[in-house]
Amino acid sequence: MSILSTITTAANPFKEYLIAGAAVALGIGVLLYNHHERAIGAAQTIAADQKTVAAQVERDQAVQTIATVATQLAEKNYENAIAVPVTNAPVPVRLCRLALSSGPLPSAAGPGPSGVSAPVVGSPDASSVAELQRFADAAVAIARDADKQVVALQAANAALRAEMLNANAKK
Repeated sequence: MSILSTITTAANPFKEYLIAGAAVALGIGVLLYNHHERAIGAAQTIAADQKTVAAQVERDQAVQTIATVATQLAEKNYENAIAVPVTNAPVPVRLCRLALSSGPLPSAAGPGPSGVSAPVVGSPDASSVAELQRFADAAVAIARDADKQVVALQAANAALRAEMLNANAKK
């Protein structure tokens, strides 16, 4: 008799043990293969997550850099629009002192031959007039600069309102 015929007989318990052992070995093999494939899948998932996070961090840094540059540009534009030019003429503090240093005004003349009083004749102090003119020029320059600031602020306000309307319209 051959070995094969010995295994195939129903009375032989060795065949049943062999089949049971093969089934157990096959089950263990399937479980080990499943565990191995899950470990590979988990490693691939972790690698993909890390790659995605790195790409997102890079995008966030790029957006932050662009936002920083845009903010700096907007600040410079705002400073250029709002900047008050420096006036070279100093604003006088004591105007009255210069006017008083010129001396008293000439006295009014009495009524003339026709009975009408003659106008007060005298030369104004040239330094006080020049000082008043410098003060007036400085005040006009400050007012013009303030007008430019108001116009720039109104333009910035209009831009912000338009941006807010666009943002609300997209919602």
